[in-house]
Amino acid sequence: SFCPKGKAPPGLGTGVCFARAAMAKLRWKESHMEDHEKRSPFFIGMRNIKTALAVLAVLVLYRLLHRETAMLAATAAVICMQDSVQKTLHSGLNRLVGTCAGALIGMLLLYSRQALGGSYLSLLFAPLGIVLIIWFCNFIHKPEATVISCIVLLMIVLEQSAQDPFYYSINRMLDTLFGIVVAYMINRFICNPSQ
Repeated sequence: SFCPKGKAPPGLGTGVCFARAAMAKLRWKESHMEDHEKRSPFFIGMRNIKTALAVLAVLVLYRLLHRETAMLAATAAVICMQDSVQKTLHSGLNRLVGTCAGALIGMLLLYSRQALGGSYLSLLFAPLGIVLIIWFCNFIHKPEATVISCIVLLMIVLEQSAQDPFYYSINRMLDTLFGIVVAYMINRFICNPSQ
């Protein structure tokens, strides 16, 4: 207690002790509130800004490199941007595993579709690929990689490309890796949350 019993300042009574205790409790509560509880509903945080910067960096670099497939790189940058550099790195590694799985299964399905000559049976490739991806990610204990794996697989299987399935799959994998690296670099060197 702030004012032990019978020790209130002379002439002020116990009301001052109560006020001191209430103020101390309020200061304690403010210092222990979560950041999101203190913020205005219109607050835009650094993670929000850095995610937008990562997408902008991907779009600008892809324009400069004359690459047309920024969708996967931008998606990977958004998914991998986390509230700490360590989480971004962990998320990026999971996404990389997922991307490799999605690219590999997508490539195999593209070769199968070519062998079948585009029959109606090839319509089952995307759902079959999703089942295989989810099973594989769970099998290797990487359920966090499932979403990006499925996105990569769908982009490979559903996009019509004249490229060889091997090169097309490798390019989609590189797109995703590019987005992961951009997210990591921005989170590491712009307002690093751990510093």
